[in-house]
Amino acid sequence: MSTQAAGLFLFVPLLLEAGFSQAVAGAGYPGSKQIPAVQAMLALLAPKLLGKRRVSHITDLASDEGAGLFAGLNALPKTTYATDYSYCTERIMNERLVDDLVRHFPFTESAESFHLDFHSIPFRGKRSDLENHWVPKHKQGQASVMAFVGQSAASRVMCYASANVLRQDADQRVVRFVDHWKVLMGTYPARVLFDSRATTYPHLDELTKRRVGFITIRRRGAAMIRRVRQLPAGAWQRCQIIQAKGKRRKVRYLDEQVCLEGYGGSIRQLAFEGLGHESPTFMGTNDLPESLTAREVIQTYAQRNHVEHSLGEKITFFHLDCLCSEVRLNVDFDLTLTVVAAMLYQRLGNRLKGFAEATPLTLFPHFVNNQGKIEIQGHEVVVYFDKRTHNPILKEAGLQQLTPAVPWLHGRSVRLEFP
Repeated sequence: MSTQAAGLFLFVPLLLEAGFSQAVAGAGYPGSKQIPAVQAMLALLAPKLLGKRRVSHITDLASDEGAGLFAGLNALPKTTYATDYSYCTERIMNERLVDDLVRHFPFTESAESFHLDFHSIPFRGKRSDLENHWVPKHKQGQASVMAFVGQSAASRVMCYASANVLRQDADQRVVRFVDHWKVLMGTYPARVLFDSRATTYPHLDELTKRRVGFITIRRRGAAMIRRVRQLPAGAWQRCQIIQAKGKRRKVRYLDEQVCLEGYGGSIRQLAFEGLGHESPTFMGTNDLPESLTAREVIQTYAQRNHVEHSLGEKITFFHLDCLCSEVRLNVDFDLTLTVVAAMLYQRLGNRLKGFAEATPLTLFPHFVNNQGKIEIQGHEVVVYFDKRTHNPILKEAGLQQLTPAVPWLHGRSVRLEFP
C-alpha cells in the first residue's frame, strides 16, 4: 500500500522504548472492542505528530491506510471521534500517562533545573464562561484557558503540563510541581526558573523550606526603578553575557540582599541592564542548591529566551493555540497529546546526529514528512521510504533495525527501509 505518512513509523521504535502501550493501560484510558485504548490514543496522536490542526486534522488522513496501520487500525477514525473521546478522559489519566513516559525518558539526572511558565490558549468563539487572561500574541486580555507547562532547562523536554488551571489556584502551581516531581522521581528539582506572576512571595518561602533553588524575574515597580537610578555609578558592577548565536553584550548590575513581604529572611536580588530593555531587570534567587556568580544568574536569564523560543515553536507546530473546546478538561487532553508528541520528537532528535536540539519545526520537513510504501510480510511490517536528502542520517541512527514485536500490530515487528 502507498502512504503519505510513512514518517509516522519512525516513532514506532521510540514508542516501544518508552513503554507507550503499558503507559496507556496504566493510565486507565477508555477503549472499545472496535478501537482499544492504545489504538485510540495512537489514532489521536498521529495527527499531532504530523502537525495537523485539531479542527480538521483527521479528515485528510482517514483515507490513508498507512496512517491507520500506524495506529493498528484499518483507517483512522473521523474528526468527531477526537471530540467524543476527549469527553471520556479524566485529568488523572493524563497525569499518569505523562508521568510514566517521563520515567522512561533519558534525563541526565533526576533532579535538574526546570523552566515553569503559564500559557494562555485563547477561545475564539462568540460566548464563553472561561476566565479572561492576557494573551501576549493578541496583546490583550480575552477568554482563554490557562495552561501551566514545565520544561527541562537542559534538554528542553516538556515534562509536565496542565490546562485545568483557575486564576485562584495559579499561585500554587510552582509548589505543586516541585512536590509532584518529588513523588515522581524521589527528589526535588535542583532549581526552578519562572516569571514573578507564576507565584507569590509566601510560596517562594515554601520552595526554600523544601531546599529547592529558584531564580525568578521580579515585577519592576516605579519605586524600584527610581531607587536604582539614583545610585552612584560606582555602585554598579560589569560583566559580559553571551546570547544567542554567540552574540556578546556588556551589562552592568547591582548585587544586593532584599526582604520580601511574606518571605522568611532575605533573598539575593540582581538588578541589571544592557540586554535590550529600557528599564532595569530585577531577578531574585535563594542561591540554592549552590550560589551562582552574578554573571551566571544573568546568563541563565539570557538563556531562558532559548527555552521560551523552543516552547513557542512547539506551540506553533502542534497548534496548541487552536483551542478545541471551552471545557478545560478537554483542552487538558489535547495538551497531553502535545506533551507526548513533543517528547517523541525530542527522542527522535536525540537519535539523529546533529539534531539533538532541533525542534519539531526542523525535524518534520527533513525526516517525518515522507511518503512511501508499506508491505506486510508474514510477521513483519516493512516500510519503504521514498528517496530523501536526509535518509542517510536515519540509517546512521540505526533506525533500520527490526523492532521487537509491536503489541498494537498483532505482534508484528516493524522494519524501515531507506533508499
